Amino acid sequence: MEFRKKCKSESGFCTKICKKNWLKILGIVGRDGGYTAKVADACIIIPTPNPANTTPHAEAFQAVIWHLIVSHPKLKFAQTKWNQYMLVNQAIFLDRDGVLNESIVKNGKPYPPATLAELVIAEDVLPALQMLKSLDYLLICVTNQPDVLRKNTTREIVESIHSKLMELLPLNEILVCYHDDKDECLCRKPLPGLLFQQQINIILI
Repeated sequence: MEFRKKCKSESGFCTKICKKNWLKILGIVGRDGGYTAKVADACIIIPTPNPANTTPHAEAFQAVIWHLIVSHPKLKFAQTKWNQYMLVNQAIFLDRDGVLNESIVKNGKPYPPATLAELVIAEDVLPALQMLKSLDYLLICVTNQPDVLRKNTTREIVESIHSKLMELLPLNEILVCYHDDKDECLCRKPLPGLLFQQQINIILI
């Protein structure tokens, strides 16, 4: 109990303990320039467009990383409470263009397929997904598709491509952000809005 009190009351107490015992520190913070960012051996900055959400965004991402570490079968020695009470399902999130399907390269720049006829499943994707599926992972595609707003394609075409991907690959779901950069939404990658929402859905399943 005394140790917990010190962790809360003394700035940098836990990091000092880690340094004293030659432990590596991975920081996950919501802004740059703080104490953790300065003393950590490696630091991940969580991009947050709204400063009011800095702390909840950073803490949610911390929970994801913590789970990945403590639940990895090569690292954990015993069943964890997270596994027992919260983690009903485990999921892997996958990008679409250039990962599941081939990108269309024009003048050296990659583009998503503009029609269903241009859809080509990337090499070795199917066996890789089948292997992950055999390990009881949910497979969820998360993709930005701003070309609908840019009038380069239609939502119907995008949905037809996704229907074909769901037919050909062992995916559980495809999550889509149709916004463009100027919309400043929270669901457009690399922001984690869609991932956090789906994380909640997975826990509730």
